Amino acid sequence: MSLKKSIQINQIEAMKAGQKNRLSALRTLFSDIRNKEIDLKIEISDDEIIMLIKKNIKVLEESFELYKQADKEETAQEIKEQISVLREYLPPDLTDEEIIDSIKKIAQENKDAIQTNPKAIIKLAMNDLRSKTDSSRVMKALKELSFV
Repeated sequence: MSLKKSIQINQIEAMKAGQKNRLSALRTLFSDIRNKEIDLKIEISDDEIIMLIKKNIKVLEESFELYKQADKEETAQEIKEQISVLREYLPPDLTDEEIIDSIKKIAQENKDAIQTNPKAIIKLAMNDLRSKTDSSRVMKALKELSFV
């Protein structure tokens, strides 16, 4: 089952169960998915949905901090619950060893392109790993492997 379909099913379940915060988070996410599909005029992949989830989490984390600073604990708690709902849809983060192994594999598969342009490994690694882990961790691994 696609991630989009799973989100849609869980949205209906949250509505039936009266889970207000869960429903709110899922509605916002599903709306963002539909808007992106309308903009691109294609159905987006699970990787692109994961990128949208990460973007929504980042926005909610910023809101959480602002509400916490403003001593609005109730609203901050609701946002924290929404963040945990969205995190359920993220794949487990890669370990440092898995990131390094992936980069080595990418480098091996694209030797010619990397010899021509040594910085090409950055783009290749980011494109392959961006939905699987944080980009700062990918850059850190690239530095450890002396690609950057």
